[in-house]
Amino acid sequence: MQKFGKKNIVVNLIDESIEEAFSFVLNTGNNINMVEPLRDFNGFSWNVIAKDIEDVNCNLIYQNIIYLVGNKFVDKWVNNYEPLVDYFDLFQSEIEKKYGKRIKNNIIKNLLKLSIIIKMNIDENFKKEIQDKREDLEQEYFEQENREMYLGKISKLKKKYERNIKNIDKIISDKNLLLEEYESRNEKLPIEKKIFSIRVLKNILKEERQNLLEEIKNCNNMINPKFFLQNKKNIEEKLKYIDNYEDIDFDLESELRKYLIGLQKQIIKCINIDIKNATEKSELIELIYKFRYYNLLVIDKNECIFEQKELKNILKPVFRALIDKAIDKKIIIKIFDDDNLNYEITSKLLLSKIIFLQDINIKIVEKKDGIYLIIYDEQIEENKVKLENITKNQVNVKLNKNIKLFI
Repeated sequence: MQKFGKKNIVVNLIDESIEEAFSFVLNTGNNINMVEPLRDFNGFSWNVIAKDIEDVNCNLIYQNIIYLVGNKFVDKWVNNYEPLVDYFDLFQSEIEKKYGKRIKNNIIKNLLKLSIIIKMNIDENFKKEIQDKREDLEQEYFEQENREMYLGKISKLKKKYERNIKNIDKIISDKNLLLEEYESRNEKLPIEKKIFSIRVLKNILKEERQNLLEEIKNCNNMINPKFFLQNKKNIEEKLKYIDNYEDIDFDLESELRKYLIGLQKQIIKCINIDIKNATEKSELIELIYKFRYYNLLVIDKNECIFEQKELKNILKPVFRALIDKAIDKKIIIKIFDDDNLNYEITSKLLLSKIIFLQDINIKIVEKKDGIYLIIYDEQIEENKVKLENITKNQVNVKLNKNIKLFI
């Protein structure tokens, strides 16, 4: 089995814990993506086996991200090609530009929620960190809601820092106090950490004084109306992603499933928009391949996307729109006159694991016991299916003749 590398993928977010979780998902997905051609390609067809995928959820999320912004963008992001670029911000901008603000917001919400749940599922320390953070944020938000309490707390902190500065100034200016401080501190310190001299202590006190001045500056900022509102907004934003998971240990899997399905629904909306906006043949052919690949992605150990019951009904009209447009643009042939029948058969052909869809040939054969559809990868027979309750009058192509699906 391929050994996964570990690295910190740069993700600039409002909270370090969320950054850590999303970076973990990106890194895991990237590692899986790097070994995927070796795992899934046997020279003739894909052979996707769910048990061989290190982390099905991270893989699916990573492939979703690739669909949204493309391989080149994601490669630059995970390798941090341009350190000055905020890739996460650019990622959001790209989604909003292509699919709108509402879809972008829903995608980001699902991505970050999923990242936190995935990391919590495998890391007990992270789980505790998230639970503690939720409590701290709720307390901070409660204090900000009570403005009088909030201002009182800041005022007390500021006075405390000012007293400490005054005390440091007093010690630095008095040799006897300085010597007392030197002896007092060294008594409490282990040998390897003892303060070497009075001069070193003076430098330490000056540094402590500077830090206290910075804290006072922060206190002044915190009571500034503009900073106050921004800070409150940041807390609200963090709470939006960090749910109260303390009482649902047993239900993290269902939470994971909920947001994973929610993300797929948004991705399918994006695919639908891409189909509507596609005008060139090359665009539509690329979308057929992308849609085929998306449908065959594993969503859990037992099923692919196109088999998932909550997504089936959403996928069908999107796939139908893609097939209708491909027929209209003379990219693929219309095999049957009846639109419903044509969709049913063509969709199955386009979900074939034959690598190059343009190599798909079909032959409709009439036999004594009924009509058969034979599928070829170029000239090699791949499958033979009896078409129940179909007559030759419904067929829109020549019988008993090899015909290319793609015109």
